[in-house]
Amino acid sequence: MRRHHHRYLLRLLALLILFLSVVALVACGNVGHEKNGGVSGDLAAMLQRFPEGSDYFQFVDVKSLRANRALLEAYEDTKKNLESSFQDSGISADDVDIMATNAKATLLEGSFDLDSVSEKLEDNGYRHSEYQGIETWEGYRPVALLSRSCIVIGDKVDTVYGCIDVTMGNANSLYGDADVKDVTGRLPSTSLWIATYSAAVLQYREGLKVMAMAGIPKDVDTVHMTEVFLFRDEVAASSVMSDIGRDFTDDEYSSYDNVEVTRDGIYVTVTADLTSKNPTQ
Repeated sequence: MRRHHHRYLLRLLALLILFLSVVALVACGNVGHEKNGGVSGDLAAMLQRFPEGSDYFQFVDVKSLRANRALLEAYEDTKKNLESSFQDSGISADDVDIMATNAKATLLEGSFDLDSVSEKLEDNGYRHSEYQGIETWEGYRPVALLSRSCIVIGDKVDTVYGCIDVTMGNANSLYGDADVKDVTGRLPSTSLWIATYSAAVLQYREGLKVMAMAGIPKDVDTVHMTEVFLFRDEVAASSVMSDIGRDFTDDEYSSYDNVEVTRDGIYVTVTADLTSKNPTQ
Protein backbone atom coordinates (compact mmCIF):
# COMPACT_ATOMS: atom_id res chain seq x y z
CA MET A 1 0.00 0.00 0.00
CA ARG A 2 1.25 3.46 -0.75
CA ARG A 3 2.14 5.82 2.08
CA HIS A 4 -1.13 7.77 2.07
CA HIS A 5 -3.11 4.53 2.40
CA HIS A 6 -0.88 3.36 5.21
CA ARG A 7 -1.56 6.65 6.98
CA TYR A 8 -5.25 5.97 6.62
CA LEU A 9 -4.74 2.70 8.47
CA LEU A 10 -2.77 4.47 11.16
CA ARG A 11 -5.49 7.10 11.56
CA LEU A 12 -8.13 4.40 11.70
CA LEU A 13 -6.13 2.47 14.25
CA ALA A 14 -5.74 5.55 16.42
CA LEU A 15 -9.45 6.21 16.46
CA LEU A 16 -10.44 2.61 16.98
CA ILE A 17 -8.06 1.80 19.78
CA LEU A 18 -8.19 5.05 21.68
CA PHE A 19 -11.92 5.60 21.51
CA LEU A 20 -13.22 2.08 20.85
CA SER A 21 -16.35 3.31 19.13
CA VAL A 22 -16.52 0.84 16.27
CA VAL A 23 -17.72 -2.74 16.57
CA ALA A 24 -15.12 -5.46 17.03
CA LEU A 25 -12.12 -3.22 17.65
CA VAL A 26 -11.48 -3.36 21.35
CA ALA A 27 -8.84 -5.29 23.31
CA CYS A 28 -7.43 -8.80 23.38
CA GLY A 29 -6.11 -10.69 26.35
CA ASN A 30 -5.25 -14.39 26.17
CA VAL A 31 -3.31 -14.19 22.94
CA GLY A 32 -0.90 -17.01 23.72
CA HIS A 33 2.53 -17.43 22.16
CA GLU A 34 4.43 -20.63 21.69
CA LYS A 35 8.13 -20.88 22.41
CA ASN A 36 8.84 -21.47 18.73
CA GLY A 37 7.32 -18.13 17.78
CA GLY A 38 3.88 -19.46 16.90
CA VAL A 39 0.57 -18.68 18.53
CA SER A 40 -1.65 -20.58 20.92
CA GLY A 41 -4.56 -19.90 23.25
CA ASP A 42 -7.64 -17.98 22.14
CA LEU A 43 -5.89 -16.40 19.16
CA ALA A 44 -4.93 -19.80 17.74
CA ALA A 45 -8.46 -21.08 18.33
CA MET A 46 -9.96 -18.22 16.33
CA LEU A 47 -7.42 -18.52 13.51
CA GLN A 48 -8.51 -22.15 13.23
CA ARG A 49 -12.11 -21.09 12.55
CA PHE A 50 -11.43 -18.74 9.63
CA PRO A 51 -10.78 -19.96 6.07
CA GLU A 52 -7.27 -19.68 4.68
CA GLY A 53 -6.78 -16.76 2.35
CA SER A 54 -8.48 -14.28 4.69
CA ASP A 55 -6.72 -11.07 3.71
CA TYR A 56 -7.79 -9.27 6.85
CA PHE A 57 -8.20 -10.62 10.38
CA GLN A 58 -8.76 -9.06 13.79
CA PHE A 59 -8.83 -10.65 17.22
CA VAL A 60 -10.19 -8.99 20.34
CA ASP A 61 -10.96 -10.04 23.91
CA VAL A 62 -14.13 -8.34 25.09
CA LYS A 63 -13.88 -10.06 28.46
CA SER A 64 -10.56 -8.37 29.19
CA LEU A 65 -11.97 -4.99 28.23
CA ARG A 66 -14.99 -5.57 30.45
CA ALA A 67 -12.80 -6.55 33.39
CA ASN A 68 -10.56 -3.46 33.13
CA ARG A 69 -12.11 -0.82 35.38
CA ALA A 70 -10.04 1.91 33.71
CA LEU A 71 -11.71 1.05 30.39
CA LEU A 72 -15.24 0.65 31.70
CA GLU A 73 -16.55 3.68 29.81
CA ALA A 74 -15.00 2.38 26.60
CA TYR A 75 -16.64 -0.99 27.18
CA GLU A 76 -20.07 0.60 27.65
CA ASP A 77 -19.66 2.46 24.35
CA THR A 78 -18.53 -0.72 22.64
CA LYS A 79 -21.41 -2.67 24.16
CA LYS A 80 -23.95 -0.33 22.57
CA ASN A 81 -22.39 -0.80 19.14
CA LEU A 82 -22.16 -4.56 19.51
CA GLU A 83 -25.76 -5.00 20.53
CA SER A 84 -26.93 -2.65 17.78
CA SER A 85 -25.12 -4.76 15.18
CA PHE A 86 -26.38 -8.06 16.58
CA GLN A 87 -29.90 -6.96 17.47
CA ASP A 88 -31.51 -9.54 15.14
CA SER A 89 -30.10 -12.33 17.30
CA GLY A 90 -30.53 -10.59 20.62
CA ILE A 91 -26.95 -11.37 21.66
CA SER A 92 -25.80 -9.40 24.68
CA ALA A 93 -22.27 -8.02 24.70
CA ASP A 94 -22.08 -9.07 28.34
CA ASP A 95 -22.16 -12.69 27.15
CA VAL A 96 -19.29 -12.23 24.66
CA ASP A 97 -15.77 -13.12 25.80
CA ILE A 98 -13.82 -13.32 22.54
CA MET A 99 -14.48 -11.80 19.13
CA ALA A 100 -12.70 -12.22 15.82
CA THR A 101 -13.54 -10.77 12.43
CA ASN A 102 -12.47 -10.73 8.83
CA ALA A 103 -14.03 -8.79 5.98
CA LYS A 104 -17.07 -11.07 5.81
CA ALA A 105 -17.65 -12.85 9.12
CA THR A 106 -17.67 -12.28 12.86
CA LEU A 107 -17.08 -15.11 15.33
CA LEU A 108 -18.18 -14.71 18.92
CA GLU A 109 -17.12 -16.89 21.82
CA GLY A 110 -18.77 -16.71 25.20
CA SER A 111 -21.69 -18.16 27.09
CA PHE A 112 -24.90 -17.96 25.08
CA ASP A 113 -28.52 -19.00 25.59
CA LEU A 114 -29.02 -20.63 22.20
CA ASP A 115 -32.74 -21.20 22.74
CA SER A 116 -33.17 -17.48 23.29
CA VAL A 117 -31.00 -16.62 20.28
CA SER A 118 -32.96 -19.03 18.06
CA GLU A 119 -36.28 -17.65 19.25
CA LYS A 120 -35.15 -14.09 18.58
CA LEU A 121 -33.95 -14.98 15.07
CA GLU A 122 -37.22 -16.73 14.29
CA ASP A 123 -39.20 -13.72 15.54
CA ASN A 124 -37.17 -11.55 13.16
CA GLY A 125 -38.07 -13.67 10.15
CA TYR A 126 -34.92 -15.79 9.87
CA ARG A 127 -35.31 -19.26 8.33
CA HIS A 128 -34.01 -22.26 10.25
CA SER A 129 -31.78 -24.77 8.49
CA GLU A 130 -28.80 -27.07 9.07
CA TYR A 131 -25.41 -27.47 7.43
CA GLN A 132 -23.16 -30.39 8.32
CA GLY A 133 -25.26 -30.94 11.42
CA ILE A 134 -24.80 -27.32 12.57
CA GLU A 135 -27.88 -25.18 13.23
CA THR A 136 -28.03 -22.19 10.87
CA TRP A 137 -30.40 -19.29 10.41
CA GLU A 138 -30.75 -17.54 7.06
CA GLY A 139 -31.73 -13.89 6.98
CA TYR A 140 -30.26 -10.40 6.73
CA ARG A 141 -27.05 -11.54 8.43
CA PRO A 142 -26.94 -15.37 8.40
CA VAL A 143 -26.05 -17.01 11.70
CA ALA A 144 -24.56 -20.38 12.62
CA LEU A 145 -24.74 -21.75 16.17
CA LEU A 146 -21.54 -23.77 16.26
CA SER A 147 -21.92 -24.53 19.96
CA ARG A 148 -23.19 -22.97 23.16
CA SER A 149 -19.92 -21.07 23.30
CA CYS A 150 -19.44 -20.09 19.64
CA ILE A 151 -21.65 -18.21 17.17
CA VAL A 152 -20.82 -17.16 13.60
CA ILE A 153 -22.46 -14.17 11.91
CA GLY A 154 -21.74 -13.66 8.20
CA ASP A 155 -22.50 -11.34 5.33
CA LYS A 156 -24.09 -14.22 3.39
CA VAL A 157 -24.89 -17.91 3.78
CA ASP A 158 -21.80 -19.14 1.91
CA THR A 159 -19.59 -17.18 4.32
CA VAL A 160 -21.16 -18.93 7.31
CA TYR A 161 -20.86 -22.29 5.56
CA GLY A 162 -17.18 -21.59 4.92
CA CYS A 163 -16.53 -21.09 8.64
CA ILE A 164 -18.42 -24.29 9.40
CA ASP A 165 -16.33 -26.19 6.83
CA VAL A 166 -13.14 -24.98 8.51
CA THR A 167 -14.41 -25.74 12.02
CA MET A 168 -15.42 -29.27 10.98
CA GLY A 169 -12.00 -29.89 9.47
CA ASN A 170 -13.25 -30.01 5.89
CA ALA A 171 -11.33 -26.95 4.70
CA ASN A 172 -8.00 -25.31 5.50
CA SER A 173 -7.89 -22.59 8.11
CA LEU A 174 -6.01 -19.31 8.46
CA TYR A 175 -4.03 -20.99 11.24
CA GLY A 176 -2.35 -23.05 8.53
CA ASP A 177 -0.84 -19.89 7.01
CA ALA A 178 2.75 -20.02 8.23
CA ASP A 179 3.35 -16.32 7.52
CA VAL A 180 0.34 -15.21 9.58
CA LYS A 181 1.42 -17.38 12.49
CA ASP A 182 4.97 -16.09 12.10
CA VAL A 183 4.18 -12.38 12.36
CA THR A 184 1.50 -12.71 15.04
CA GLY A 185 3.89 -14.83 17.07
CA ARG A 186 6.37 -11.96 17.02
CA LEU A 187 3.94 -9.52 18.64
CA PRO A 188 4.05 -8.92 22.40
CA SER A 189 2.30 -11.69 24.31
CA THR A 190 0.43 -9.08 26.37
CA SER A 191 -1.05 -7.35 23.31
CA LEU A 192 -4.56 -6.05 23.82
CA TRP A 193 -5.58 -5.99 20.17
CA ILE A 194 -4.23 -7.78 17.10
CA ALA A 195 -4.85 -7.43 13.38
CA THR A 196 -3.21 -8.96 10.33
CA TYR A 197 -3.24 -7.72 6.73
CA SER A 198 -2.09 -9.66 3.69
CA ALA A 199 -0.03 -8.20 0.87
CA ALA A 200 -3.14 -8.31 -1.33
CA VAL A 201 -4.83 -5.81 0.98
CA LEU A 202 -1.82 -3.66 1.76
CA GLN A 203 0.05 -3.38 -1.55
CA TYR A 204 2.36 -1.26 0.55
CA ARG A 205 5.81 -2.07 -0.70
CA GLU A 206 7.17 -4.46 -3.29
CA GLY A 207 8.18 -7.68 -1.61
CA LEU A 208 5.86 -7.37 1.39
CA LYS A 209 4.12 -10.63 2.30
CA VAL A 210 2.09 -9.85 5.41
CA MET A 211 1.90 -7.36 8.27
CA ALA A 212 0.57 -7.70 11.81
CA MET A 213 -0.08 -4.97 14.35
CA ALA A 214 -0.99 -4.94 18.03
CA GLY A 215 -1.64 -2.42 20.78
CA ILE A 216 -1.24 -2.29 24.54
CA PRO A 217 -2.94 0.64 26.34
CA LYS A 218 -0.48 2.54 28.54
CA ASP A 219 -3.16 4.84 29.92
CA VAL A 220 -6.53 6.23 28.83
CA ASP A 221 -4.88 8.40 26.16
CA THR A 222 -1.91 6.37 24.90
CA VAL A 223 -1.46 3.01 23.23
CA HIS A 224 1.91 1.31 22.75
CA MET A 225 1.90 -0.01 19.20
CA THR A 226 3.91 -2.80 17.62
CA GLU A 227 3.89 -3.57 13.89
CA VAL A 228 5.74 -6.44 12.26
CA PHE A 229 6.30 -6.48 8.48
CA LEU A 230 7.40 -9.70 6.77
CA PHE A 231 9.16 -9.27 3.41
CA ARG A 232 10.19 -11.80 0.80
CA ASP A 233 13.87 -11.01 1.13
CA GLU A 234 16.32 -8.82 3.05
CA VAL A 235 16.81 -6.40 0.17
CA ALA A 236 13.12 -5.51 0.14
CA ALA A 237 13.05 -5.23 3.91
CA SER A 238 16.07 -2.96 4.19
CA SER A 239 14.96 -0.67 1.34
CA VAL A 240 11.78 0.52 3.07
CA MET A 241 12.87 1.06 6.66
CA SER A 242 13.19 4.83 6.38
CA ASP A 243 9.87 5.13 4.50
CA ILE A 244 8.05 3.09 7.13
CA GLY A 245 9.51 5.27 9.85
CA ARG A 246 8.33 8.43 8.06
CA ASP A 247 4.81 7.05 7.88
CA PHE A 248 4.74 7.33 11.65
CA THR A 249 6.62 10.57 12.20
CA ASP A 250 4.81 12.45 9.41
CA ASP A 251 1.26 11.26 10.10
CA GLU A 252 -1.14 14.23 10.17
CA TYR A 253 -3.91 12.55 12.13
CA SER A 254 -2.05 10.84 14.95
CA SER A 255 0.89 11.62 17.20
CA TYR A 256 3.60 9.00 17.66
CA ASP A 257 6.31 9.24 20.29
CA ASN A 258 9.30 6.98 20.89
CA VAL A 259 9.17 5.64 17.34
CA GLU A 260 11.73 2.89 16.74
CA VAL A 261 12.23 0.98 13.48
CA THR A 262 14.43 -2.12 13.48
CA ARG A 263 15.19 -4.91 11.05
CA ASP A 264 16.01 -8.54 11.67
CA GLY A 265 16.63 -10.16 8.30
CA ILE A 266 13.35 -10.19 6.41
CA TYR A 267 11.41 -8.69 9.33
CA VAL A 268 10.90 -4.98 9.97
CA THR A 269 9.46 -4.09 13.38
CA VAL A 270 8.08 -0.71 14.43
CA THR A 271 7.26 0.26 18.00
CA ALA A 272 5.71 3.58 19.00
CA ASP A 273 3.43 5.26 21.52
CA LEU A 274 0.25 6.43 19.82
CA THR A 275 -2.18 9.22 20.61
CA SER A 276 -4.70 10.88 18.33
CA LYS A 277 -4.46 14.52 17.27
CA ASN A 278 -8.06 14.77 16.11
CA PRO A 279 -10.14 12.21 18.01
CA THR A 280 -13.49 13.60 16.93
CA GLN A 281 -12.78 13.58 13.20
